[in-house]
Amino acid sequence: MIGNKARWLIRRLAHGKDEGVGLIVAVIFIAVAGVLTSTVALVAVNGNQNAGRDRDASHALQTADAGVAQAVQLIRTSPAGVFNCAEDTSTSPSTLSATCTSNPPGWTSSTSPEKVRSDGAHYPGGTWTSTICDGSPLPCFAVWISTIQAYTPFSASVPNSGYAIYRVHSTGLAGGGPGARSVVVDLKVKPAKFPIGVYADSVSTGGTFGVNHESMFSKGCINHRQADTYATASGYSGPVPASTGGGGGIKFSGVDPQYDIPAAAHSVGQVTQANSGCSTGTSASVNNANVHDPSYYGTCNAPSSGAPKNLPDYYDQDSQGGDLTGTPCSNIWTDTSTGKTYPTTSKFTMTDLQAMGYRPGGLSPSEYAALKSLAQSMNTYTTNANFNPLTALTSANVSNAVVFYDLSGGTVQLKPSMLPTTYFRALNDDSACTTTGSLVIVVRNGNMVYNTSGFTGSNSLVASFFVPDGSYSGQGNANVIGTLFAQSVGGTGTQNWYLDKCFVANPPGPVQTVTVINYRQVNTQNVH
Repeated sequence: MIGNKARWLIRRLAHGKDEGVGLIVAVIFIAVAGVLTSTVALVAVNGNQNAGRDRDASHALQTADAGVAQAVQLIRTSPAGVFNCAEDTSTSPSTLSATCTSNPPGWTSSTSPEKVRSDGAHYPGGTWTSTICDGSPLPCFAVWISTIQAYTPFSASVPNSGYAIYRVHSTGLAGGGPGARSVVVDLKVKPAKFPIGVYADSVSTGGTFGVNHESMFSKGCINHRQADTYATASGYSGPVPASTGGGGGIKFSGVDPQYDIPAAAHSVGQVTQANSGCSTGTSASVNNANVHDPSYYGTCNAPSSGAPKNLPDYYDQDSQGGDLTGTPCSNIWTDTSTGKTYPTTSKFTMTDLQAMGYRPGGLSPSEYAALKSLAQSMNTYTTNANFNPLTALTSANVSNAVVFYDLSGGTVQLKPSMLPTTYFRALNDDSACTTTGSLVIVVRNGNMVYNTSGFTGSNSLVASFFVPDGSYSGQGNANVIGTLFAQSVGGTGTQNWYLDKCFVANPPGPVQTVTVINYRQVNTQNVH
């Protein structure tokens, strides 16, 4: 039998007081809660830091893309000759090496690229002072442009011609530098589709219209075509137009460097010596027309003076022409450097015109919209036919600017004094020229007159004119290096158009199309 004291002791042990145990449990709980709280805080801090780094990386990538957009804008407002940083493609693409390390700081230097902060602050080829992005929390980028393939005019005998390929290297930085992303974008750049030369739906001029080293195109009638005289030219076998005859009318001279053919008239309608109207017959005597029916060919030996009216002016083409095979006029001209021969036919069709880039209106609606946007960014967009763009063009200070007249009727009277002298130069047949600025002038729903009366300068305006809804007329000694697209060309003044090798090698940036052909992120590159 267990005594009462023993039973009391057992109950005491079995049902003892728990004050000490509760304290221990509480301490353990507090410790565990502290560890959990610290862990949660650490995870939260790390999560916030990772989110911040992700945001910085995202901002850096967006900033790098902004650098690419800036480079595209530069390409669209600069001639091709500006981009002279030849990338060494013989090495691995991942090394992205270039041979232009000695280029001056700026857009074409791999060692001192153009640096821009997101607020627009530029450090062209310099370094950001003190810290990344000049100590600003704003993102910034460094960008440079290399050339994979330099631009050359299209030629059927030259592979991969008619376009350039540029590579844009852009590094974006955000958040003081930890977020840095680099992208490399390859761009294919080529002129928009339009006849590179003088084009009008109809041409009828009572004055003197000289077309030099350039071709004239039309889907209608080309009137007042004067007979050519001919000369020999270095580098070419066969005569080339000399344009030395007296009197008015349309005259041609030299060789067109864009299409590698002698300068001449090409019409889907007819080319005629008459002052107005095209004949509808096939007789060479009808309306004094230069009818290009091969049955009326005599000889293609160069005459000592103007060609007889029953002989086409050698290289003209129109709807009355035909196959020249077996005639003395077949392939009478050869470019001794390329071996190209011309012509094989004196017939010209709409298919031929389209092959030269013809589209109704010259450019597409989207291309005109892009030109309008460029002009608005330069403050050279206007709805006023009397707008003088001189101040805005001077302020824009770009090599290739756009002036856009968006009218509802009326005539733009443009004079040399209304344009900066940077867009004027002498003729230059050096394709590696460095003076390459040019203008693009658009007149929508109106007419245009380029009046050089009283102009005493010896240089010519370098420009591309688009007057797709109206007429173009030159007054005074209106000399232009470049191209023209108009609904009609007329007037009684004297004007001379030229297309030299410098212009052909540097087509105006605003009328070039830019296409992305490759986009990739690369390991972050040094931008300091």
